[in-house]
Amino acid sequence: MGSSSRSRSTLSTNMYHHDLKANQPEVSELNRLKVVYVAGTKGKGSTCTFVNSILLAHQGIHGIPHKIDLYTSPHLIAVRERIRIKSEPIAEGVFAKYFFEVWDALEESAMRWQRSQKQAGILPILDL
Repeated sequence: MGSSSRSRSTLSTNMYHHDLKANQPEVSELNRLKVVYVAGTKGKGSTCTFVNSILLAHQGIHGIPHKIDLYTSPHLIAVRERIRIKSEPIAEGVFAKYFFEVWDALEESAMRWQRSQKQAGILPILDL
């Protein structure tokens, strides 16, 4: 469902790690997730559509899974097309709300980290 990119930054860098760790779900919660991961160079979109239709048919007959979500990367046209909740594209308002919630948290975390580095007498070599 996604391709990795070297240009993408990860949130597990030292400056963000301790702030985000407090908000991570418990391992027992993660173990309850049922995930289908699709990787490769061609056909991921078609495969995800096919798997989604199978799960929807199973849901219609058996009532499970209760929720079918999808995250893909990269997007083709708009970033919101990456995320589907209950087989529907995420609403613009919902996406904007959570995007800026995460953005603000990361920005605040970066500022706290920079202040702590300055207080410790560590000067950044390269400040991007």
